[in-house]
Amino acid sequence: MTFRRGGRFVLGLAGLAALSGAIPAGASSPAPSPTPGPTSPPTAAEAALQQQANALEQQIMSLQLQSAPLLYDAGQAQQRAAAAQAQLAQEQLALANANVVLEQTTAHLGGVRAQLAADREQLAAIVLTMYEATRSNTVLTELANSKDLGQTVDALVSYSQITDSMTTLVQSVRADTDRLAHLQSAQQEQERQIQLQADAVQAQQDQALQDEAMYQRQAAKLTGPAAQLTAQLQGVLTNLAAAEGQQVEKATLDGLASGILDGALPPFAFGPRPDDFAWGQCTWYVASLVSVTWGGDAWTWISAAAAQNKPEGMTPKPGAIVVWSPGGGGSSSIGHVAFVETVVSPTSFIIDEANWQGLGVVDKRLVPTLAGVEGFIYPT
Repeated sequence: MTFRRGGRFVLGLAGLAALSGAIPAGASSPAPSPTPGPTSPPTAAEAALQQQANALEQQIMSLQLQSAPLLYDAGQAQQRAAAAQAQLAQEQLALANANVVLEQTTAHLGGVRAQLAADREQLAAIVLTMYEATRSNTVLTELANSKDLGQTVDALVSYSQITDSMTTLVQSVRADTDRLAHLQSAQQEQERQIQLQADAVQAQQDQALQDEAMYQRQAAKLTGPAAQLTAQLQGVLTNLAAAEGQQVEKATLDGLASGILDGALPPFAFGPRPDDFAWGQCTWYVASLVSVTWGGDAWTWISAAAAQNKPEGMTPKPGAIVVWSPGGGGSSSIGHVAFVETVVSPTSFIIDEANWQGLGVVDKRLVPTLAGVEGFIYPT
């Protein structure tokens, strides 16, 4: 059967559940309440408006389904760009540290080279002095004036030791120079490799940003028309509500004195207890599709289900209950819940819900992101 809810003709809850696959295998359909009062048939104008609304909804859903993978790819590209940015920051830090070490090595190498030059000058001066002394027979004179062989040997050893010490010093400084030069070369190569890695990461980030922009442009070609169609749909629904003369926002559970509200069935559920959520709320509708054995506002469902050891996670799955935190995803201050009908991508899915467009109004829409999602409950 069909009935009016929120100024629109929609399938009865049992029909929606059957079409969306919401009734679990082996579960019995909800028993209808006592025979509801008849609903007056729509006028030609109302039927035309409803037909127009249905056509717009189908077009919007089609555009959303096409744009969802593009938005998902754009989100993935954005994550790659963010990861590349984080890695680039690390590479730049490593490059800065390598520059500091290289500067220290270069400065040390400069000092050692200056010491080597000074030692070489000193050695050259000693060699020159010894050469001049030998040429002027100063050494021979000293040897001749030596009082004994010991003094002669001491004089020769003294010159030899000075020469050997300076030669050893020069060799040691030269070895230090060679070692530091090798270290400098290795550090320069390390710095070059870090720079190459940083350039590669930068290229990855640039590509990811380009991909994100491309996907966003492609998605905008779809989401733009979808937004325009949504605005048209809102106008059609407003006209339809005006034609029917209904004010859905005034409908409350207290208005169910006769057991029906404008042809809508009263609360029911598949669970072991009656669906005692307020009529027309998102919680009431989800509890009419799956067994909900807990209470509370929408945002509390995750913790309430966890207390009953219900499986939960952050992955959308058909038949799951998605829970939004207060204000998350555009929900109210008490959150929102919906039934996951179809999964489009790891982060986008189509939901069956109530009270998103108004109290008691049932609709289906594509959710393109996990933003604001508190979690998913997987009924068993």
